[in-house]
Amino acid sequence: MTVQVGHELVGKWLELLVEVLPRARQIGMLRVLSPWGAAQLGMLRAAAERRADAPTIDDFPVHDATEVPSTLEAIKQAKPDALVVDNDVTLVSKAPEIGAVGLPAISGSRDFTDAGLLLSYGASIFDIVRHLASYIDHILKGAKPADLPVEQPTKFELVINQHVARAIGVSIPAAILDGADEVIE
Repeated sequence: MTVQVGHELVGKWLELLVEVLPRARQIGMLRVLSPWGAAQLGMLRAAAERRADAPTIDDFPVHDATEVPSTLEAIKQAKPDALVVDNDVTLVSKAPEIGAVGLPAISGSRDFTDAGLLLSYGASIFDIVRHLASYIDHILKGAKPADLPVEQPTKFELVINQHVARAIGVSIPAAILDGADEVIE
């Protein structure tokens, strides 16, 4: 089992941000300097270029968690309309600080939304754990782990933090609210 999904998910993040903020023209990406983060940035920029409104994507990379506070200050100075946050565990640990910046932001983990980001769209951890239990069952019944297929997540969830939306003055369109798997009040 893997919790990682393709880099293509960042295109969906951009789509959701633009639906919520149709006037967004400058979007920042907070990411960890890694091959995964670089690939996500590339996919986000490609998704932006395919749009008629083509928002600008600004890169805000960090090496590790110690750089997050100064990078958040740089983000505040740049004043992007919204923020895409890399799903890296380094940043999950800083989610409350990232949310405190007060920008409409999205990531792939509901941990971010629970900690103060506006939106998350990503693999359902509950569904992954449920599948993992079936793998363990197969192994306990004698299956060799090497014989079991590698699976990627198939269920994704959209979580919206309405408390954050009200705090930062963002109105979530009804169509997005209706499509949400969970709305945090």
